[in-house]
Amino acid sequence: MKLKIITITQSSLTSAQNIRADLMLEAFRADKSISVKYCPLILDSFKKTNIVERVANKFKLISKALILTLSVRKDEVIYVYGDVPTLIFSLVTKRAKKVVYERTEYPNQVLNAGKEIYVQELKKIRNIDGFITCSEALSKYYRQYFNHDKVFDSYYPVNVDMFDIVNKVKMSQRQDYIAYAGFMGGNKDGLTDLIKTFSKIDNKSIVLKLAGSGPEEEVKALKALIFELGLERRVQFLGSLKRAEIPEFFCKAKLCVLQRPSNIQAKGGMPSKLLEYIASGTPTIVTNVGEIRHYFKDKFDCIIVEPDSREKFCDAINDTLKNYSDSLLVAEQGRKTIKEHDYLLQSAKLIQFLKVINES
Repeated sequence: MKLKIITITQSSLTSAQNIRADLMLEAFRADKSISVKYCPLILDSFKKTNIVERVANKFKLISKALILTLSVRKDEVIYVYGDVPTLIFSLVTKRAKKVVYERTEYPNQVLNAGKEIYVQELKKIRNIDGFITCSEALSKYYRQYFNHDKVFDSYYPVNVDMFDIVNKVKMSQRQDYIAYAGFMGGNKDGLTDLIKTFSKIDNKSIVLKLAGSGPEEEVKALKALIFELGLERRVQFLGSLKRAEIPEFFCKAKLCVLQRPSNIQAKGGMPSKLLEYIASGTPTIVTNVGEIRHYFKDKFDCIIVEPDSREKFCDAINDTLKNYSDSLLVAEQGRKTIKEHDYLLQSAKLIQFLKVINES
């Protein structure tokens, strides 16, 4: 099978989209029955504020798409990953043997309450041959726009072996901090609530470490909140970590936390960071949003708290720290559960799905 993966991406090596793509590519390239080419179209230049630069870079992107279109062969399966603009989508998929589309979130316009605007654009996927996503909610939403049942809706890859460092981390090496990693914009992960929750916990010596990046104004607002709450010495911004630094950051923490609010974005997604939190063997506290409870059990694999309640999340942190030996047993079970989501096992199922489409 000849496979060409096309995505609009950013150059950040630790973005969830890039991590997912890297795991998928590694698994595909290990399968000798697949010839795979990865064709990312970089989007970072759209952040330029100068209108001339923005127009020039959009032109470059379209030019690259045209060149990519000419490279598409009629015996290739085109795997489009992410919110690729309609024009580019149409150009690069027109000549392909089969077209598979993957989305791991609702469309941006839906997230921003602009569904009516987006309906016309979603018609681009009506003739796709297969669809891949990470939740039943997203599967149900996107099925409105194509008329077949070739859907793979449970692709949650994580590199379990990457977190084997936990086997070398002794209790004495765990440091007195709570870890969070992710995108800090749009209140996607409820960082405002997390900081306010952290200000109320019983343990006043533990530190909250935030790894990741976000829009400058939103990060400034978070720092202003920290100053307002008098947490300057207890909350640390680490910036974006390199991919190789993530395992140690999670494995040496006392807790990993994800206090996502209940909203449409949380309803549709499965946070890849949660899989890595659990793979790290560090006690993990997460809010019950989306389909997390379909795969993990409260106080069995991790600690699951009802969303939109700082008081309940605060209680969960206090209880987990006070009963830390029991919390480590839960985390150990989580390590066993997460092996079901190892990227090689997950990708093997995905490869079979793609082969069926290729041969149909």
